Amino acid sequence: MAKIEDFSSQDMSNTAWAFATLGVVNVPLMSAIASAASTSISAFRSQDFGNTAWAFAKLGIADLPLFTAISAAVIPKMKEFPPQNLTNLAWAVATLSIVDKPLMHAIAAAALRKLSEFNSQHLAHIFWSFAVLGVLDKPLFDATSAEAIKKIYEFKAQELSNIAWACAKLGYVNKPLLQALASAALTRMSEFVPQDFANISWSFAKIGFVDAPLMHALAAAAITKIHDFNPQDLANTAWAVANLRMRDSTLMDSISAQARSKLTHFEGSDFSTTAWAFSVLGEEHKTLLDAISTEAIKKIDSLGAQQLGTLVDLGLPCQGDIEAQLQKTVSRFLVSMPSNLEGFQKGWYQGLVSDFEVDNFGSKGDRFLLDTLGIFEGPQTFTKKGAQLVIEYQQQHAESWWRSEGLLHNRVVSYAELDLTPPGHGATSIAGARYQQNGYQGSRLVSDKILPTQLPFNHNVDRSLCSEFQLLTGVCQDLLQCQTGDVVRFLAQVQGWLRLFVTGAPCLSCVGAMRQFQLLLPRVTFEVSIGPELQYAALE
Repeated sequence: MAKIEDFSSQDMSNTAWAFATLGVVNVPLMSAIASAASTSISAFRSQDFGNTAWAFAKLGIADLPLFTAISAAVIPKMKEFPPQNLTNLAWAVATLSIVDKPLMHAIAAAALRKLSEFNSQHLAHIFWSFAVLGVLDKPLFDATSAEAIKKIYEFKAQELSNIAWACAKLGYVNKPLLQALASAALTRMSEFVPQDFANISWSFAKIGFVDAPLMHALAAAAITKIHDFNPQDLANTAWAVANLRMRDSTLMDSISAQARSKLTHFEGSDFSTTAWAFSVLGEEHKTLLDAISTEAIKKIDSLGAQQLGTLVDLGLPCQGDIEAQLQKTVSRFLVSMPSNLEGFQKGWYQGLVSDFEVDNFGSKGDRFLLDTLGIFEGPQTFTKKGAQLVIEYQQQHAESWWRSEGLLHNRVVSYAELDLTPPGHGATSIAGARYQQNGYQGSRLVSDKILPTQLPFNHNVDRSLCSEFQLLTGVCQDLLQCQTGDVVRFLAQVQGWLRLFVTGAPCLSCVGAMRQFQLLLPRVTFEVSIGPELQYAALE
């Protein structure tokens, strides 16, 4: 190491590459290489950049000064990089969770020019790397999808499952690509390892891509290797089956048996995901659910807020202990909940949701949160009526379950009854009932008074399209149709009541919208009832 400063750029990258290939972590050596490389980075060639970044990522060494120097040096030269070096660089920063948007944009621009030269590994690395970092570059993904479809039968099993996972992670829906992945997966099924089964199943179910022949083939093949599934593989496979309402008792029995034998290795979402799947399908696996309940209590401190919320809603024997833990978490959340509109306008609520890393607290957790905010449940007669009406509404709009043939769209419907009187002599009241379905309905309601919140687990989902957000925003817009003065003061003088029924636990963006509505219209009695999720059996 005394002579490391005398190494050429190729010497340094080759040395780092060799140690990484052997899996030897020599921290003093790698630190010396990082230091020397940072000062001589201008001499690096594209291969040196790619190999050095790959080596540090392979060894799990996130040397930020080195990667900052690499980023600054490569961006002007990126168009010269061949596919291998481009994708090595992308893979490295993704593996080390280094968020460098200028670098990723430069990689995307360079990749677009050379996609025809990419092989299956290069294409899979692009999908996977951008998904890990949460960067959805639609032009890149569209072009990469088109290239992947041309070469789909060249992809290995892991590459297929990684692409499917990337699409699900980012919420990227490209039907021709999904169809190609399904077709290729059928030909590679014998090569699948447990993670491939779990990733493909989970990803297609998450996206809502319904391919019955593929799912049944995956189920049959998975059973033969189920003994090798780890807890996460078991949980994700069970979740996929349940999410698509697929009836396969043989597979679920096999998952149940393996889960019981490996429960001591379960952590966090393994408990909540598995328990949810068996509960939703109504499978008779009381022994498994009781065992999950017992083990979850032992590891209660490892459960995140969302996992706690899911378990509480299932009514397992552990409900009392889990609910007490959930209420402690929600109470901590409430301490920082904005007490005025400024907290939403300045992004304080957005930061709060991000810090807690939760999309929702489950139905009971959300109920506790809303009650504490003074947004109470509506009368039982209203709740019962709303539950029936939203089912009838969705039955009348059954075609909306599908984006297109084979692509399921999970639906949320909100129903409201209201009687609101604006201030001013002769003002026209807004009264009656209204429905609102989630998703884009030909127009988008926007407001600078009620703001949506980006969520941590599904951060690419446009929360302004949630049914609760659209309904409450629509009510405000109706009230303000002819108002040109101080709108906040105007809304503060509106009187009356509004009762809202929602299907499933509201996400924290919608909880935020409810809180903003409450703050905007303090003279309005505002009540929210939470009902069960709407269900559609796609594979029955």
